[in-house]
Amino acid sequence: MANSDLLVAIIGAISTVWAISFAAYIFIWEYFDRKIEKQTPTEDRLKRNLRAFLSYLVGGILTFITILTSVVVLFAGESVGTLLALIFFIGTLAFFLLLFSFEIFTSIRNVWRRLQELKDPREPGHIFMCPNRNCPCLGFVIVSRKSRSIIDSNA
Repeated sequence: MANSDLLVAIIGAISTVWAISFAAYIFIWEYFDRKIEKQTPTEDRLKRNLRAFLSYLVGGILTFITILTSVVVLFAGESVGTLLALIFFIGTLAFFLLLFSFEIFTSIRNVWRRLQELKDPREPGHIFMCPNRNCPCLGFVIVSRKSRSIIDSNA
């Protein structure tokens, strides 16, 4: 593959990844905007959203630098610059991989948390307020199979 073919492939591939990330950003922004209308977010939640939005901005800047480097090298015809364009391309792809993986992990964590909230709080593995005020557990119990029978008898 000639250097010009490689550079054109880099431009096409990174443009596609950026378009996908922009669509993801729009989806995240609209979700955030709808959620703000329903409830006032906490400062921590706003900071996490700000970091996500800034990450997408950084991804866009990296994409621009990658495309610009590839175009300059393509028109200059320097084979040395091809390595630089390839390094920017790999770095930008790695950034988007981390960004998308983080977004997916966040979604998995939130769904997992909501599934845990749906379970009976007396199921093994849950922490709940102990109904027995004289209990040496300091008011909280981590439910195990053995403690479930104690909970049922005290409830």
